[in-house]
Amino acid sequence: MRRQRERARLTKRLVDAFSCPPNRKDALLFDGDVTGFALRATASGSKLFLLQYKHGGTVRRLPLGEYGVITVDQARTLAQEARGRVSAGGDPLAERRSATHAAVQERKLERDTAKAEAFTFKAMVERWRKEHLAPKRSPGYAAEAERALLVSFAKWSDRAAQSITSAEASDALDKIREERGPAAASHAFRYAHAAFNWAERRELVFSNPMARAVAPEKSKARDRALTDAELGTVWRATEKLAPPFGAMFHLLILTLQRRSEVAGMRWSEISEDGQLWTLPSARTKNAQRHIVHLSPTAQAVIKAIPRFQKSDLVFTTTGKTPVSGFSRAKQRVDEYAAEERRKMKIKPAEIPAWHVHDLRRTGVSTMARLGIPSDVADRILNHQASSTNSGVKGIYQVHSFGAEREEALRSWAKHIATVGALLVQPKLRNRQ
Repeated sequence: MRRQRERARLTKRLVDAFSCPPNRKDALLFDGDVTGFALRATASGSKLFLLQYKHGGTVRRLPLGEYGVITVDQARTLAQEARGRVSAGGDPLAERRSATHAAVQERKLERDTAKAEAFTFKAMVERWRKEHLAPKRSPGYAAEAERALLVSFAKWSDRAAQSITSAEASDALDKIREERGPAAASHAFRYAHAAFNWAERRELVFSNPMARAVAPEKSKARDRALTDAELGTVWRATEKLAPPFGAMFHLLILTLQRRSEVAGMRWSEISEDGQLWTLPSARTKNAQRHIVHLSPTAQAVIKAIPRFQKSDLVFTTTGKTPVSGFSRAKQRVDEYAAEERRKMKIKPAEIPAWHVHDLRRTGVSTMARLGIPSDVADRILNHQASSTNSGVKGIYQVHSFGAEREEALRSWAKHIATVGALLVQPKLRNRQ
């Protein structure tokens, strides 16, 4: 590129008159006062002020601004300032690039921070379920994992996921353990650790607070089964619950299905004659379609439940989502049961610690006493084939035990009716 030899002081008149010669890419017009200060005109018609200088033996050009955006005098002032830095050994172009890079990084950090602050715990859980669990795990597992997290850490729902600390995580887990037991705390920890780990790998959060939280002690496998007297007390206590929890607890006991399955029961899942309840694979833990035979008692409970407007949900207070608040309902059951036992002078007044899931174990244990085969009980609970059906027998044992399951649940319902109606009288002391 040829340079124009004239070194007249740049003025507005000279700048306006200067243009790139034909068949040239660009041309430079240098100022006669400030060394290196120049105007660059291009074939496209643009005009840019710049400062040309040497640093470390290399010629550099520092853009000062486009003519029209800044004036000649403003450009000269910028050139003089930059020339002063060059004289002092500086490199204005490198300094600008460094400052620009820092500004870009700062803006990126601001954007990342804003994005992270908008990424709430609830949003993280929902994305974890949709993008990670849904393609790999059963619908029932995915739904239960999401429910467990949003219920266990309800106070975090609208919090930025990245703002949750390991200390907060430890405190939350301790509270869950105190209120709901070690099993609930262990499940909450496992789900939360997996969700945060997924988010951290995708740089949606800076770190996983569960990785440094105090992990809850592993709970021992429960083998709690309620006695007949305890079961009867619980049955009568559930009758005092406000709708829809009384009916829901009765069906939990009568059908022996999982809490989430009963709570999410749909009217469309119940046969027209009311005798069968078909759980679709999307709502079962093992992702297998499951048929539950409804005993006459269970049918009566369902018929008495008023339908919420046009909702398909059997147990709902909104018409849009299944009922929640199970912990409070269970607490009320315990309170009503203790009240009855105190009136009957039964000690201890409070039934020893039990969980809703223990009702399933109670049913299986009682069915064994009633002479019902374990294969039938397993299929009522929708368990995988038991060990007794392993190998060749397991492959060819495809009988669903439909009739046997129906009869088993009828016998179970009759047993509940017996213990539920039986008020255990206190033992009279022998008079001396």
